[in-house]
Amino acid sequence: MTKSGRTAIAAVPLLLVGVGGGSGTFAALVENGSFEADEAPVGFYTLVPPGTVTGWDFIGPPGSNVAIIGENFSQGGFTFPAQEGVQFIDLTGTSNTTSGLQTMISTQPGTAYDVAFFLGNVVDPTGAFGATSTVGLQIDGGAAVSFTNLGGAGSNMLFWEQKSHQFVATGSSTMLAFINMDPSSDSANSLDNIAVTVVPEASQWAMMLGGLGLIALAVRRRRSPPA
Repeated sequence: MTKSGRTAIAAVPLLLVGVGGGSGTFAALVENGSFEADEAPVGFYTLVPPGTVTGWDFIGPPGSNVAIIGENFSQGGFTFPAQEGVQFIDLTGTSNTTSGLQTMISTQPGTAYDVAFFLGNVVDPTGAFGATSTVGLQIDGGAAVSFTNLGGAGSNMLFWEQKSHQFVATGSSTMLAFINMDPSSDSANSLDNIAVTVVPEASQWAMMLGGLGLIALAVRRRRSPPA
């Protein structure tokens, strides 16, 4: 009986993983979404350009840049921990312009996707870091959708807030771009932990709910005392 119960539980996740159709549905669609691949100096940063970000391309006016912020970075009385891992991107760099990063992901035409990311902010209204952080998300070069983080008042630590946006792919690949939209007087606009997932269709939700029901049934049988 115990062995049978364990077999049922082990089989259910295979059903859940299969939900979603096409290949790569549950694979990481965004390469280096937490910006850990290129090590920045501890307590400092690496400017891009001249540096590079694995899986991403720099975009921005001539002379502009972004920065990979290293572990244990602090400045102006504020500490800047990453939301995921130990590193993140500061979209303002040292140029404080409309600079950013873009990446190409594989998609399926007609499929809906969810882009989730964390936007970091410190509230420093009389200092160099400003009071808000705003990033623009572009899909295939279209009009930027803006997201703003107003949090962090009263704290000397970078405050992270998750944002998300859904889109329907029109081709086998989709370009995502994240662009600094803070004013030039604001020198902090943090980005981390970017992930893209397929939005399940109604039939897929039904399959997942059915899978959860099988898990509950298997657990109940496993815990039931022998007759």
